[in-house]
Amino acid sequence: MIRFLTGQRRSRHRLVIAMTMLLAASPVFATPASEADVDRLLTASRAEAMINSVLPQLLAAQQQQVEQQLSGLDFMPQQLELIRRFQATNVDTVTRAMAWKEVRPMYVDLYRDAFSREEILAISAFYESPIGHAMLDKTPALMQKSMELNIARLQPLMADMQKRLQAVLLEAALLKEPAQDK
Repeated sequence: MIRFLTGQRRSRHRLVIAMTMLLAASPVFATPASEADVDRLLTASRAEAMINSVLPQLLAAQQQQVEQQLSGLDFMPQQLELIRRFQATNVDTVTRAMAWKEVRPMYVDLYRDAFSREEILAISAFYESPIGHAMLDKTPALMQKSMELNIARLQPLMADMQKRLQAVLLEAALLKEPAQDK
């Protein structure tokens, strides 16, 4: 009986050791990345340059939205000046909000929450390598070409959807009965 208990204890002890090893290897217990580790990754991945390259597109989209809302409307010169000042203020606000010094802390937190220190260091090493540089250098052109190909692919579909919409609108107009006077 004593041998049985000792065997049981040994099994329990082995189980505790195995569970401890599993938990220690778990991502939950992975070493958190330091701010310096994340800064290394942000620098290696050219995050600041990427944010700065997106800003003009963001501002152009904002400008286009304002122009769409105002299209077809007549304004007096004083009203146009107010609108121009409004747009300039918006550009300034968005530019300040998207400045690297403003968004960097958010990116540090995002990366720290998403990756362990080991992962951050490995990803940084990749982006610092010649292959990582090639990926960073070629990705913008790759994304641009991808966007062009997808737009070209979708244009016939969009034209077809426009034709079908016109047909539906025509059918809806034919179904509409004129108001009857009583």
